[in-house]
Amino acid sequence: MKVLKYIFIGLLGLIILIGIVGFFLPTQLTVSESIAVKKAAGPSAFNMVNDLKQWPEWSPWLKLDPDMELEYGASSQGAGASYSWQSEKQNVGNGSLKIVESKANEFIKTEMAFEGQGEASASYFFKDTGNDAVEITWTFEGDMGSKPIGGYLVLLFKGAIAADYQKGLASLKQKAESM
Repeated sequence: MKVLKYIFIGLLGLIILIGIVGFFLPTQLTVSESIAVKKAAGPSAFNMVNDLKQWPEWSPWLKLDPDMELEYGASSQGAGASYSWQSEKQNVGNGSLKIVESKANEFIKTEMAFEGQGEASASYFFKDTGNDAVEITWTFEGDMGSKPIGGYLVLLFKGAIAADYQKGLASLKQKAESM
């Protein structure tokens, strides 16, 4: 019986410790990944991001479900462009994305709404490095909810989003430089 008591106390202590640590973790998820493309490909890369109908060519998330239903808004390019998606796959879900701001060959800002999971924003920055290259930086910002669970969600999703961003940027680079 003593062993069970010690196991119970140990598990209770571990649960309390996990809860306390969760209150100190940030709930704001921020991801930023960059890649350099040949300077001549910079405008092509910008146009591929600025035109939502070109996203299936490079976006890692649109490749997760080939049967995903996409519906574009009145415009598919530049500020005001939008699309919504519906998927039977649980890891894709349903949601919408809108380009809220776009400045040619400099930046694009988007807002996303994930059905039942909240909202987030992403931005793409295109910077001439002066070394015959354009650096593309893709950022993500989203609130993962209240503590302590939100803090653990940040830990869970940060690496996965960063990996997807790296895949997406590599695909964007390959497509833009082959044009």
